[in-house]
Amino acid sequence: MKKILFFISSLLIGILLFFLVIRVVGWQEIKRSFLVFTGFQGVIIFTLTLLMLVVSTLRWNEILKNRDINISFKNLFMLYLANFAFLCFFPMMVFGGEFFRSYVLKRKYSVPLIKGLATILVDRTLDLIINMIVVFSGVFLFLFKINHFSKILAVGWVSLFVFLAFLISIFYVRIFRKGGMLVPIARFLEKRNSGAQVLQLKEEVLNTFKFKKESLLKTLGWSVLRCGVAVFRIWILVFFLGKTMAIGSAFSVLSFTCLTALIPVPFIIGTHEAIQAFVFEKLGLGAGMGTAFTMIIRGTEILVALIGIFILLHLGTALLREIISDKLRKFF
Repeated sequence: MKKILFFISSLLIGILLFFLVIRVVGWQEIKRSFLVFTGFQGVIIFTLTLLMLVVSTLRWNEILKNRDINISFKNLFMLYLANFAFLCFFPMMVFGGEFFRSYVLKRKYSVPLIKGLATILVDRTLDLIINMIVVFSGVFLFLFKINHFSKILAVGWVSLFVFLAFLISIFYVRIFRKGGMLVPIARFLEKRNSGAQVLQLKEEVLNTFKFKKESLLKTLGWSVLRCGVAVFRIWILVFFLGKTMAIGSAFSVLSFTCLTALIPVPFIIGTHEAIQAFVFEKLGLGAGMGTAFTMIIRGTEILVALIGIFILLHLGTALLREIISDKLRKFF
């Protein structure tokens, strides 16, 4: 019930912020940016959005192969689309998409639940680390670009980066030594506090992180490539909207997108517009273009998420039928 109330309240706040940004920026300024955008260009942005998910799936596939789990790319991509829909529509349901993915791996592909979940947790951890690197380096470039980077700010920024590194270290210590952060997951799986389950999950995560050299290089390569596709999507969209920007500026825009993604609002509505309107204004591109930019990105991601919802419902219905069928066979 609390999560439902949080979902509704965060969505309402996001919508209110969205309309506030529209009012401050002005619809006419936003409309001018939209007028130069064509349907064919929309297809390109949609394709690049799908390509980002394709690359993410290839990275997850490499993590699975590192644990000797072989599943076709098509099936993994469908699962990743379903997970993307989960993250977009229900960001407050922490690990909801991950549990769904791991359960499908178990039911459809006979992958042990803990083993499958460990690969997904490693995938999410890599995402978190890459996003944090992008946020800090991208915001650094942004501050340097707009000439707001003083020595005092530089010291503060480095201190904040060190503090973040410390928090990440604590994160790893809790997982690898104590298993503290894995306790809620184990409780969900067993519906009771099982020390053995926590230990098993901790060991699986540790084993999954032990990449072979070639597999590690491929995994990191897919992560860098996904980041590159995301930067290119930003650069080409700004070009379609009638302006040009340097690759460094596009990287800065990506960093603020990653930052807003941490806010648990469906499709980061409102928050993304407010932040990017500010960023685009400071980069000399205009707040109207920043708002139009976020609306186009959200539109393409909603289309992709709707495909994911269809897959989610399809897989969920199939799994439900299997579970009911198994229960009936045991009963009779």
